[in-house]
Amino acid sequence: MISKNIPVCAVAGLLIFAIGTPVTHAQVGSRIRTASSTPAFSCDSIDTMRAAVLEKMTQRANSLGIKQTGRGAEFEAAKTKRLTALETKREEYDAARNARYESMRTKATTEEQKAAVEAFIDTVEDLVTARKAAVDAAIEKFETDVAELKAEADDVMMGLRTDVEADINAVFDEAEDACGSESTAASIRAIITAGMQELRTSRQADRDEYTFRSEFTALREERLAAEKAAVAEFTAGIKSATETLKTAFGR
Repeated sequence: MISKNIPVCAVAGLLIFAIGTPVTHAQVGSRIRTASSTPAFSCDSIDTMRAAVLEKMTQRANSLGIKQTGRGAEFEAAKTKRLTALETKREEYDAARNARYESMRTKATTEEQKAAVEAFIDTVEDLVTARKAAVDAAIEKFETDVAELKAEADDVMMGLRTDVEADINAVFDEAEDACGSESTAASIRAIITAGMQELRTSRQADRDEYTFRSEFTALREERLAAEKAAVAEFTAGIKSATETLKTAFGR
């Protein structure tokens, strides 16, 4: 299964990498004439037009690939920074906790108090270990799921590129077929402009289906919920252990 603020959200751009943003019928005709480098339409120019449009598709796909690579690198850098910060925070917490343990030991004067302190320390260490394991498991699951979502997005992109190329070829194939009939140059050009416009419209209408943004957000929320649950369980355990320790000290 995907992530966004995560690099996989860039897959939406593939939906229009070959055809750009919506334009008017006149603009489409103008772009086709410009791409073909032919001042006036003729059936002989259809192959040139087709090649120009497919080349533009390739350029857009390559540009999108470069952007995705950059976003993927940014995602990995952010992940590394986040995990490094987590490890640093844990080390600082461990040092502070051990110092606290020593302070508690010095305040225990009776055997009962000393035993209570050691029992408290053992309980806290168990809770810390459990919390760390739960958080690490949530992070590992998130990273695995994101990797699967990215692979799914990559597969979608490859399939979508093939589909778009087929759709473009279908438009020009229809125009070529019309060239073999008694159709006028204007009607054949209209076939191309209308076909490309329809392709733009249909791909843009479907673009949200391929963003994977909602899937990535769900994975992130799942990870945060698991981490929050781990902290809540830890906090409740600490509260219970503290009450037991207070009793031993007559508080």
